[in-house]
Amino acid sequence: MSKQKKAFIFSSLAIIFPILVEKFIFYNEAFSFDRFLLLFLVLIFAFSFLVFDRKKELEFIYKKRYILGICLFALLVIMGYHGSSISIYNQIIEPEYNIESSKPILGQERVIRGDEWGVSTPTLLSQVYNDFNEKSSILMATDNNVTLYPKIVARTLSAISIPNQLGFLFLPTEQAFSFFWFFGYFLLFFASFELLMIITQKNKFYSLLGSLLITFSPAVQWWEFWNVLAYGEIAMILFNFYLKEKNKVKEILYSVGIGIIGACYIMCLYPAWQVPYGFLFLLLAIWIMKQNKEDCNLKKMLLLITVAIAVICAIIIPIFLNSYDIYLTITNTAYPGKRFMTGGDGWQNLFNYFSSIFNTYKESSNPSEMAQFISLYPVPIIMGLYYWHQNRKKYKKDFLLVALTCLAILLTVWNYVELPEFLAKISLLSFSTPNRCSLVASFVCLLLLIVCLSRYSEKNIKYTVKFQNFIIAFLLVWLGIYVVKVHYPDYIDNSIIIIDLLLYVPVIFLVLINHTKLNKIAFLVLTLATVFSGIGVHPLNKGLDVVYEKPIAKEVQKINEKDKDATWATVETVPYVQNYLVANGAHTLNSTNFYPNLKMWDKLDLPSELENIYNRYAHININITNSKTTVSLKYEDQLNLDLNSSDVCLLGIDYLVTEDDLNSYDNNQVTFNNIYDKYSMKIYSVSCNS
Repeated sequence: MSKQKKAFIFSSLAIIFPILVEKFIFYNEAFSFDRFLLLFLVLIFAFSFLVFDRKKELEFIYKKRYILGICLFALLVIMGYHGSSISIYNQIIEPEYNIESSKPILGQERVIRGDEWGVSTPTLLSQVYNDFNEKSSILMATDNNVTLYPKIVARTLSAISIPNQLGFLFLPTEQAFSFFWFFGYFLLFFASFELLMIITQKNKFYSLLGSLLITFSPAVQWWEFWNVLAYGEIAMILFNFYLKEKNKVKEILYSVGIGIIGACYIMCLYPAWQVPYGFLFLLLAIWIMKQNKEDCNLKKMLLLITVAIAVICAIIIPIFLNSYDIYLTITNTAYPGKRFMTGGDGWQNLFNYFSSIFNTYKESSNPSEMAQFISLYPVPIIMGLYYWHQNRKKYKKDFLLVALTCLAILLTVWNYVELPEFLAKISLLSFSTPNRCSLVASFVCLLLLIVCLSRYSEKNIKYTVKFQNFIIAFLLVWLGIYVVKVHYPDYIDNSIIIIDLLLYVPVIFLVLINHTKLNKIAFLVLTLATVFSGIGVHPLNKGLDVVYEKPIAKEVQKINEKDKDATWATVETVPYVQNYLVANGAHTLNSTNFYPNLKMWDKLDLPSELENIYNRYAHININITNSKTTVSLKYEDQLNLDLNSSDVCLLGIDYLVTEDDLNSYDNNQVTFNNIYDKYSMKIYSVSCNS
């Protein structure tokens, strides 16, 4: 059959199939052009391998990977797609008034991702109404610097350290939000690919599948911590280029790039991951230096260090100087405060890959805590020790194998054994937690696995070894399932046990054999399982109508236009309604307090023994009462403020959003005037009579 006929047939199928999907799968919904378009493009891409020469097409994709990546990224941004679960506001803000355009195109919203849809996204969108100034009074209804805590884009040099938010400075809001959402995942994918090309000595197969294993891993998708990984990887790639470079101008440019990336890494502001990942990137940097020892000299290193540190200081120092008082406030809070860990816990999480591949499709209490890289732990450590021993017998050196094996063991020990305080302190691991460190240990194991498979595979394997490996594989999988079953007894059922056995026993069996061709089958299966588990974590959504088009949102916007400096608060509402207000520009007193609003608490003059309760990062639920004002701790990061009706005036609140009737709290000092009452939501203006 000619290429023309194949192209016609497959193009027709690519059109017909999405139509059939709309008719028979999404029959309860209106026809979605977006769903049709995306499925059509996926099918066209897949069918192209059946029409054209696959080797030539793959080579073309490799050579044009950045152009193709930019085109796909541009399409997603132009169309306004994103993966936020913010459409949950459809269910909690005036649920009777449904914004149809905000329903997910594919997938489902994740209530568990409240930190995303209920906190970080509204906080970021508040800057639209703040004209991206570095000071904002929208959050917490008091002047805040927003370049550190929280860290959101502003028209200052600090914006360089959060490149995924730069779109807000030059794009319409919906496109900027799409840019913000997808930038990190594209960056992580390409950074992982290029770093793995260095590690595997340009093995495209393991580099491509490895980058998919990283980007779509449950760990990355559920935690959304692409930034620490991507910035560290890019720093290693630039460092490798720098050492190979002979042109002085380009050396300086690479040094500037490493400085910018260094500032981005520092501004991730999450030591629990930055410290253990820092160990990994330090070892990779040493390995890269050893690989380029002929080009690595003192003069070259001094140039890099001088330029990079100067760039980092130029970006970071102004941020910390402007926010130093906030930094001091946070470090002295009851939560999160200063954390000091000594390890010895969380070792069970190293086996969580046996359960995390199901989190997308099976309900669990906390899928983020269960998420893990699909690393086959502890298999990579066993293989690393084996090949280390074999290399010693052959007088062969492999610094990267040894370094990754030792680091994986060190981080494993941190999860199993409680260290003395002085050792935890000098190793800096006290800044991390075993639960977070387990993810880093798993990532190191994934890199170690790729090193073992890409460098140490063999073409001829004895059959006696195969049987032994099958027994080892079965025992390791059974041990992992048992650990997870003990840890999550209500989650692991017989169906999961069977699937795990059918998936992981053959994969680990083939990996232990380490046969050149069989490795590729095992790694491909592992990648498909990872992509399957990760791709459905976030819904595919479009636009921000759910934020801006609800009747109450329009009313808040209307009031703000006339009364821009008014102070708002929410009363007797479900969590995160207060942050919905800041997304619409309202100066909201009880929006998420990233650090304690001491001005507010001082006005209330609460007993000193309550300071430990409100001195924290907190979501604040306000309840109006006729009793004395008091505060109580609901969860570690959530407060209940029972506010005497008269103290509403004390706090200078002008408008209250609620689902309740507040007129019963009117008294000689305060009157609540209902100015909006639709779809179960009410807005009251506050009149103070004294």
